[in-house]
Amino acid sequence: MKGAEESRDAYQVAVKLLSRREHSIQELRRKLARKEFSNGVIDAVVSNLQEADLVSDARYAEVFVRSRINRGDGPMKVLASLRERGIDDVLIDQFLHYDDTFWISRANRVLEKKFGQRLTRDDEKGSDDWGKRARFLAGRGFAAEIIYRSLGPQHG
Repeated sequence: MKGAEESRDAYQVAVKLLSRREHSIQELRRKLARKEFSNGVIDAVVSNLQEADLVSDARYAEVFVRSRINRGDGPMKVLASLRERGIDDVLIDQFLHYDDTFWISRANRVLEKKFGQRLTRDDEKGSDDWGKRARFLAGRGFAAEIIYRSLGPQHG
């Protein structure tokens, strides 16, 4: 009876977690393990949830990518975050596949939100506006090529 009770409890915890937001399978496993459910119970619960289509790495990746792009993250940061959450490269490629034009546009939006429209010349009053913006984009996960193409050549 104890095994059935543990399974029921684990299932309820998992459904409660999934009702709040999508989770990757790895995330869900990790959270159930923290609640000290046994590996066998976790395997069975996750398998049941997958069969019922209540947990899906594909759905998670799609929602996660959209959310992170909307929040201003670049492709390198999104990629690293997805890998951290156990999403395989095939799914990552499926949902994170955008051309350079898209990423340049996203970088420009992030820059405009943070700094406004005007890029000051670097020779004005010791300004390092270009470098400041480049570092900001790098921290957001944009690749050097996208940063350069978004900002244009460095002044000075």
